[in-house]
Amino acid sequence: MNSLWNDFVLACRVLLSPTDALSRVVTLAIGIASNTIIFGVARSAFSGRLYPDSKRLVYVVSQAYPGFRRRRPVCLSIYRDIVQHNKSFESLAAYQAADPSR
Repeated sequence: MNSLWNDFVLACRVLLSPTDALSRVVTLAIGIASNTIIFGVARSAFSGRLYPDSKRLVYVVSQAYPGFRRRRPVCLSIYRDIVQHNKSFESLAAYQAADPSR
């Protein structure tokens, strides 16, 4: 038990040293900066190429009743009704999100 306590005290001394704190701050700053750069480049590279007119996209969900905050995906039968009676949209598409629990 005494050696465990000595290890704990040594760990606290190492964590509180200025050199170690500086290395942690620099490592964290490099990680944040590289993450920002990578995702910024990926966003600028793919944002216009995947769908050039992305401001015209609409995401449709259903609500159980007005004022109900929880939104659900549209089921297939409702999607088919929307497609059949569509007069507003140029084209429609649907997708099903993957469920990893299945």
